[in-house]
Amino acid sequence: MTLLSSKLTLYPANWLYNAGVVGFLRVLDAMGEDVEGMLREDGGVEVDRNVFDKIDVQSLYFGENKVASIVGNSTLYRNYLQKRWKPDFEVFVRNLKHVQERGRCDICGRGFYIPQGILQNLEKSSQNLQKFINGIRKFDVRLNNILAPSLGEFPNGFWDNKNSSVVCDLCGYLLIHHHLALIDLPGRYEIFINAPSFKVMWYLNRYAREIYGREEVKRVRHLFGMSVIKIALRYNRELSRWTAMNIEVVIKHGKEVSFFSVPYRVVKLLTDRKVASVLTEIKELSVLDKILDQKFEDLINIGEKILRLGFKVVNGQRLSKNEREFINTFIKLDSNRRDLVAFAQKIFKLHAAISDVLKEEVEYDRCANL
Repeated sequence: MTLLSSKLTLYPANWLYNAGVVGFLRVLDAMGEDVEGMLREDGGVEVDRNVFDKIDVQSLYFGENKVASIVGNSTLYRNYLQKRWKPDFEVFVRNLKHVQERGRCDICGRGFYIPQGILQNLEKSSQNLQKFINGIRKFDVRLNNILAPSLGEFPNGFWDNKNSSVVCDLCGYLLIHHHLALIDLPGRYEIFINAPSFKVMWYLNRYAREIYGREEVKRVRHLFGMSVIKIALRYNRELSRWTAMNIEVVIKHGKEVSFFSVPYRVVKLLTDRKVASVLTEIKELSVLDKILDQKFEDLINIGEKILRLGFKVVNGQRLSKNEREFINTFIKLDSNRRDLVAFAQKIFKLHAAISDVLKEEVEYDRCANL
């Protein structure tokens, strides 16, 4: 008999699976579990198997403040569970602690299943358990009524919309939490910041949710940029090179799913502590846009223009209509408008920090090619 590890180690896969894991971690976090302690530096996450014994199934899935609507004709997880199968679902959740990695799964790529011997013993007291499990072992409307293929129709999915996609027992549970990881935006848009590291995803999505909750950020790119800046300052170190290359924002609007990919160079700049620190001082989305658009040299021209205008103001000269319009368009904060000279100096400081990072990148590439 194989001795199971006391922990389940999960690694990132496709965005829908990643969102399911992050959503589940949000549930554990609300339960008081130490989620930050579960996050590994290699991008994985370690979940104690015994956590499935701590989950209050009745409250979380059937109570007034349930985290997911999974019974009957629900909007997102249609017919995931029949009403009379509620006791069987609780048995299922409790026994996820026994899952073993075996077989195929098109969601996580590994396949975690409750051993058949355990299921056979459980069937003696849980008659509908096997029916329920058979139902969630394929990717259809039970696991996502919006994205999954159904009745021969193939709405935009998350990889290639195969109607034969196999789902393991653990993924059949994790996927009903994916909506908890999505951040709701105006116009019925939802976003999720996806990366090859659960640690990066956990913090980036948490910060994006916090920033959107307290600030008027209307554009996805701004929300992403501000979140990356915060994680760079919070942890006082850059994200690793392989992580920076693969960060993307998943944008969901009804059945449509699109992706906002972020160039490696942009992420590297935003995660540089000096660059992030100056951007935090500046606090202007127009300046952040220049970095997101990789128009770094524009900062010099803009800085020089603002400096000239600042000197005019200091010398008591009146700004023209066009000059005032430029200031009002590019600079939104009153604190920056009140001292244009100081604001221009911050832009020069930002450009210098960016140049340092880019020089390091060129030198690294030169040495790598020797």
